[in-house]
Amino acid sequence: MDAHEDNFSLFKDGSRLNGSPSSSDRDLKHTHRVSLRDFSVVCLLRTALVVVVVVVVVVVVVVVVVVVVVAVVVVVVVVVVVVVVVVVVAVAVAVAVAAAAAATAAVAVAVAVVVKVVVGPKYMQVSGCKVWTVGWMGKDRDLGRR
Repeated sequence: MDAHEDNFSLFKDGSRLNGSPSSSDRDLKHTHRVSLRDFSVVCLLRTALVVVVVVVVVVVVVVVVVVVVVAVVVVVVVVVVVVVVVVVVAVAVAVAVAAAAAATAAVAVAVAVVVKVVVGPKYMQVSGCKVWTVGWMGKDRDLGRR
């Protein structure tokens, strides 16, 4: 008997080391001996299969978690970018409106100054008639004909 073969051996006569031959053991008379080495290989293969399955399951779970985390991060980044773009556009529109209002006011003041200097404070020609002017741009003007 080999050093690696012990209680797991099945002998050619169908008997086992720990008991008498049974009817099923007698049917196995022509089978070869199953050594502990063969049993160890089978156990090792089963263990390797279990380890491979566990590793595959863990890898799949990790990949799914990473994909979900990346998707959440992408959604958050997209939302932040959209909010920043909306705020920047709103500020730009507000600045443009304020600049347009300031430009309009500056043009109005410039026109008022030109009218005041060129036409003079006393008379302004309106439809061929002279009218008396009191304030800038005809505010509070007395439109009575003279």
